[in-house]
Amino acid sequence: EYQAARNSIAIFDLSYRGKLKLKGDAINLLNNLTTNDISSIKENEFLETAFLNSQARVLALATIYKLKDSLFLLTILSFHLSK
Repeated sequence: EYQAARNSIAIFDLSYRGKLKLKGDAINLLNNLTTNDISSIKENEFLETAFLNSQARVLALATIYKLKDSLFLLTILSFHLSK
């Protein structure tokens, strides 16, 4: 499966991830909440980023897709780790 994904095409089921659609001034919000520069994403592109807490621990991983100028789709993998 790994070689097929690297050399050809593969389909992955990401339905277990949370999904969130943001409209409007999402760039400023996401730049303040994530570890990447969201303004660098071009339309129809994506980047992977992380949401951190105040101690810089990862709360969630996300893939952010820029659908239009002010429309973003996030798929979120959240971590709920207990001590």
